[in-house]
Amino acid sequence: MKAEVLCDRALMAGDLDISFDGDGKVTTDFATTEFGGALDRAYSVAIQTDGKILAAGRSFTGNGEQYNFALTRYNSNGSLDTTFDGDGKVTTDFGGGDDHAYSISIQSDGKIVVAGESYNGSKRFDFALARYNSNGSLDTTFDGDGKVTTDFDGGDDIAYSVAIQSDGKIVVAGKRYKVVGGDDFALTRYNSNGSLDTTFDADGKVTTAVGSSNDYARSIAIQSDGKIVVAGNSLNGSRSDFALTRYNSNGSLDTTFDGDGKVTTDFGGGDDHAYSISIQSDGKIVVAGFSGIGTIDSKDFALTRYNSNGSLDTTFDGDGKVTTDFGRNLDDHAYSVTIQRDGKIVVSGMSEHVRGGYDFALARYNANGSLDTSFDGDGTVTTTIGIHNFGQNYGAFSVAIQSDGKIVVAGDGPFDFALTRYNASDAPTDITLSLTSIAENAPANTTVGTLSTIDPDAGDAFNYTLVLGTGSIDNASFNISGNSLRATSSFDFETKSSYSIRIRSTDQGGFFTEKMFTITVIDTNESPTNISLSSKTIAENSAAITPVGTLSTADPDADNSFTYTLVAGSGDADNAAFNIAGSILRATNTFNFEAKSSYIIRVRSTDQGGLFTEKVFTITVINVNEAPTDIALSSSTIAENAGANAVVGTLSTTDPDGGNTFSYSLVSGIGSADNGAFNISGSTLRATSSLDFETKSSYTVRIRTTDQGGLFFEKAFTITVTEANEAPTDITLSSTSIAENAPANIAVGTLSTIDPNAGDTLTYTLVSGTGSTDNGAFNISGSTLRATTSLDFEAKNIYSVRIRTTDRGGLSTEKPFTIAVTDMVVGDLDNTFDGDGKVTTVVGSSHDAAHSVAMQSDGKIVVAGYSDNGSNLDFALMRYNSNGSLDTTFDGDGKVTTAVGSSHDAAHSVAIQSDGKIVVAGYSDNGSNYEFALTRYNSNGSLDTNFDGDGKVTTDFGSSDTAYSVAIQSDGKIVVAGYSFNGSNRDFALTRYNANGSLDTTFDGDGKVTTDFGNSDDFAYSVAIQSDGKILVAGESFNGSNRDFALTRYNSNGSLDTT
Repeated sequence: MKAEVLCDRALMAGDLDISFDGDGKVTTDFATTEFGGALDRAYSVAIQTDGKILAAGRSFTGNGEQYNFALTRYNSNGSLDTTFDGDGKVTTDFGGGDDHAYSISIQSDGKIVVAGESYNGSKRFDFALARYNSNGSLDTTFDGDGKVTTDFDGGDDIAYSVAIQSDGKIVVAGKRYKVVGGDDFALTRYNSNGSLDTTFDADGKVTTAVGSSNDYARSIAIQSDGKIVVAGNSLNGSRSDFALTRYNSNGSLDTTFDGDGKVTTDFGGGDDHAYSISIQSDGKIVVAGFSGIGTIDSKDFALTRYNSNGSLDTTFDGDGKVTTDFGRNLDDHAYSVTIQRDGKIVVSGMSEHVRGGYDFALARYNANGSLDTSFDGDGTVTTTIGIHNFGQNYGAFSVAIQSDGKIVVAGDGPFDFALTRYNASDAPTDITLSLTSIAENAPANTTVGTLSTIDPDAGDAFNYTLVLGTGSIDNASFNISGNSLRATSSFDFETKSSYSIRIRSTDQGGFFTEKMFTITVIDTNESPTNISLSSKTIAENSAAITPVGTLSTADPDADNSFTYTLVAGSGDADNAAFNIAGSILRATNTFNFEAKSSYIIRVRSTDQGGLFTEKVFTITVINVNEAPTDIALSSSTIAENAGANAVVGTLSTTDPDGGNTFSYSLVSGIGSADNGAFNISGSTLRATSSLDFETKSSYTVRIRTTDQGGLFFEKAFTITVTEANEAPTDITLSSTSIAENAPANIAVGTLSTIDPNAGDTLTYTLVSGTGSTDNGAFNISGSTLRATTSLDFEAKNIYSVRIRTTDRGGLSTEKPFTIAVTDMVVGDLDNTFDGDGKVTTVVGSSHDAAHSVAMQSDGKIVVAGYSDNGSNLDFALMRYNSNGSLDTTFDGDGKVTTAVGSSHDAAHSVAIQSDGKIVVAGYSDNGSNYEFALTRYNSNGSLDTNFDGDGKVTTDFGSSDTAYSVAIQSDGKIVVAGYSFNGSNRDFALTRYNANGSLDTTFDGDGKVTTDFGNSDDFAYSVAIQSDGKILVAGESFNGSNRDFALTRYNSNGSLDTT
């Protein structure tokens, strides 16, 4: 293949973009003065979503020698946009004095916000803000006239930077002057209508002293989380350092940023000034400015990168700091920084090329802080806008990235707005084509090969076109789809065997290279046209690898040789069942007609040149009669005493041949011992005579099934004789008496049955018949006979019922019972309670004592006290069913013990909450004295961990304290009463707890109250809650010689009720 590389222009990243006003540079004059220019300067640049370029700065009117806000808008080719105020230029005067615009930002609705300073007529400057419609007119919805000024303290206030929050609010940063201490960082936030946002530090304004004095906020950025980052410089006492602050969205300093929301960075002891800030997509913060490293009079570009917590990012040049000298050992000032989509960092400013003469300066850094040598060869670019006369300087004060990656810089030239635009990527250097030949007769739009481009810029995208030029003679025969070169029509080798084309590859920046390619047409062999198979049938059960038939091929090319393969495609469903040896199609395994009688396969015939044809064949399996393979018997059991010729089950046969008929016979052989006891009628196996389980319970027979072709199969079967179910013979009742006045559905006794068949399941019912007179007074639940209502001895003391028991087979017996009602005398023990009205319960290994009892709403009985575990006492709690038995749903055995502390614990009172939870009060020995102790249990007996985290609470009044009574308020709060030792005697003691176990501080301030009746001992033993919420406590008080009843009533807040 012959190829020629041709490229119109070898442009590099960092070159001026000549599509921008012809040379990459644009200057704009607002007016002419006696100096020949209007002292116009652009301080900020922004790119609209439609690609138009906005620049903001100042313009000198010459009339009254004042400056005004100045804006320009350019089309993407660098020409002024005349849809913007008619000529692409707008100036705004705030009040007749000097007005300077330093920063521009574009709202999501396309409106333009510009910030700077305005002279207020009192020899001072204020923050100044203007908002413009997209046509350049002032937006009168913004403070009525499109303009806002803000004064901090009557001193000079200058706004250097503006940013728009995602909610549309406008944040401005700069400096405010204060007489003592110099300047501070100053921030304002405005609502979208221009009014100060009072949710921002209460008045919309924030000032921050970073260092000892002279703090200037030069740039602002909004993080994705809404936090506000500001960069500038601060005086450290003798020199300035980079200074950063970060604020929460309410204007307060963010203390997660270096601990106090403020960071300063010194580069090397000289003056360091930060002018611009930008936030990376990973949240890291990049700041640019200049540093006086070396001599005081020489400055270098200076960059820092910070982690989101304010620490320097040591992955950035090792220490988070980078300085760049443009090679002249003179001043280099960085004023603006922005981040490319690929993470590279672009910085603009100015560089002194001779003492007093400055050029635009641009540097690009890799993400690790090193200079990007793909940018103009060394990572730096300087641009002279015009001729340096009379110390004229060219400073690039702002940089922005277009959506196509091109870099736009704005500054002065020196008396005019000056803009430059730079390419961000290099031109492609070569084109490759993966394949440069195509077979003749290939269909239209067949791909020749895939195009690819060699380009210094990794990640560039390319567009390919056929273009005129050397080697383009056959372009019309080809087309390009994406990166695929395609033949527009089918080629014929005999007509033309070689084509010449010319292709251009263009990157997204408009740079391109061109190359000529020669495409060769390959002479091709022609495909076979048909395949034949000598036979398409095979008998079932033929051995594996049996030939089906011989394959042959029709081909236009005589004497061709062919190979045959089974291939995927339409009709390939059964390929796996066959294989090909040479030209012989063979069955891989034995076929079964009954399983599958027809197979389809797809065969390819390929000639020696690789061309092929494919064909689908249907192979038919020929049916052959086969012997039966199994016999089944629908049932292999028969009940004893079933009678002569009783059916055992129905015989059926498994046979590979569908639709066969079979005859069955009993034959001699293994398993035929009991053939004489059975006979076969058609397909039914029958017992010749009645069988007796007790005489013989198992028989073996041997049966043959024979198909209509005489082929047969034999099988032995075991026939089991099943024992017949027999009726129950008797019913017993564990008790035939019931106490009068016992509650409804109280148990009389438990029913049981005598049945010859062990393990039978029985059901019980009340039935009519002899002795059923009083059936209506009773019911049966499971095996329990119950009295439906309470019975009265005096009304009737003897009842007669008739009960039937039925086994699972439906056999039954019946029996009458007489139920006697026992007379109960008032005052007797309730013998429905554990049989004699008395229950004792052993809890631990030693002494157990119950102190309090409470009834649940379901009738269960809860008892609280203590249990001696052998070394000390524990809280003890039991729950009984209404019949006096322990409730095993309560902790598994109806008993719970709880160690509250490490020594003695005793429960004195128990209460039930409305939700069924159980509250227990008493005391716990903490090792030196007693404390109030409370526990709360779930209804299953487990400690309620929602109650103080572990279900246990202790409360100390000061010395020995004991709780004797507990009550639950209607709001769920818990009131506990007892006594507390005050150092000389005992007082009533009262606590109130919230439902979670914490002390209720609305109760006397700390949840605790003590009451002294005199100067001696007072003990509270019981507490009750009135319906109005007042609390009554009863106990005793020692009057000096004996004890008296003592009663107190408290208001719900814990104060004594003086009524």
